[in-house]
Amino acid sequence: MAITIDFNIFWPGQEDLETQCTEFIEGIVGTPDKATIVNEDESDSEAGYSLLFYYKDLSLNDFSFWDELYDYANETELYVLVYDHETHIRKGYWYDEDAEWIEQEVGEQDSYLSNI
Repeated sequence: MAITIDFNIFWPGQEDLETQCTEFIEGIVGTPDKATIVNEDESDSEAGYSLLFYYKDLSLNDFSFWDELYDYANETELYVLVYDHETHIRKGYWYDEDAEWIEQEVGEQDSYLSNI
């Protein structure tokens, strides 16, 4: 059982928003077992990046902060994905698309596994 919460996309110069996002997620879910920044392109200093928050003792079934994440994503104009490491299902909310959570079976995600 484990999930990764993925907020994206941040751009260079948005360190205040990054800090706000970290404080927000820790305030509602608690301190993650691991937090990681993942750059889209390591060779491009202007590339966007994601913040990943890994929680080893949560699953999609017992995660109860959907409304808070939805509101936060709209407020900050960030995408948010919650990936379940056991079921390989993710729920995503893209603030500029449909106003709902989308659940997808995405298989094993190496990008998350390599960052936990």
